[in-house]
Amino acid sequence: MENNKTEAAKGGKKQLNHLNDILVKFIFFHKDRKHLTISLINSVFEKEGMPLIVDFTFQDRELDPTDWQDKESRVDILGVCSDGTTIEIEFQLAYFYPMGPRSVLYWSRLFGLQMLKGGKYEDLKRTVCINILAHSIFDDADTSDYYNAFAIINKHHAKHILTDLFEMYFIELPKWERVRKSEKMSQLSYWLAYFSSKTKPEELEKLAMSNPAIREAMEAEKLFMRNPNLVTAYEQAEKTRMDRIAEQRYWEVKLEQAAEQAADKKALSIARKLIATNMPVEQIASITDLPIETVKTIRPEA
Repeated sequence: MENNKTEAAKGGKKQLNHLNDILVKFIFFHKDRKHLTISLINSVFEKEGMPLIVDFTFQDRELDPTDWQDKESRVDILGVCSDGTTIEIEFQLAYFYPMGPRSVLYWSRLFGLQMLKGGKYEDLKRTVCINILAHSIFDDADTSDYYNAFAIINKHHAKHILTDLFEMYFIELPKWERVRKSEKMSQLSYWLAYFSSKTKPEELEKLAMSNPAIREAMEAEKLFMRNPNLVTAYEQAEKTRMDRIAEQRYWEVKLEQAAEQAADKKALSIARKLIATNMPVEQIASITDLPIETVKTIRPEA
């Protein structure tokens, strides 16, 4: 379920994983490329039909862990707009089941920091969290849309919003990839194509030719690749990610095997009881899903 954009690309060039934490921060958390961050934020606000931002000041990405049982919290991109709006952008490669609760916790922490700085309730500014995910966290039964916006609303009157200070967006790349051919091209579409592991190198080149922001992001990649320290950090992050995937798969297999063994044990127990009732072998096999040959070898339960 993760982005695997690290294979060799056309012409022998290395196709970078555009959601890699090290690369993301190099491109989007740099004062010389602040306009790219603004472009990404505005691509979301444009889709939402909201006023676009004109300036963005980067903030320290470390959330003070002292009140969080000393658990360090780090976000990818954090900053404040000229109107005081706090915006946090997180790029998520690994599947993280409690994504919703964690995102709300991060949002509440950022929102609460305004009061720690001596603010008043009436001075509180809106806090926006944008999550771009390489996996899906919502079942299609709940929403098949790749783009979902959340607010605090009245459960009985959806148009009644408690406050406009809370905004949270989740963008699921796998769902976008399902509809990308039918999606009307927008700045958000350009950025999602850039981040998607399904976008081929030649497609990226075409995107860069028609979109200045994408072109500049790809130019920044070249600077990134010239820095051996950054490349080493990038590769280490990729190795850690792949190791995590392998470990996760290992335990998934173990759980599957344990479940199968438990199911087999239960089926055998049921079969023994049924054999004691003189039920036909064929019927027992049908009930327990055990092979007839296996049922024939089972002795009645004492």
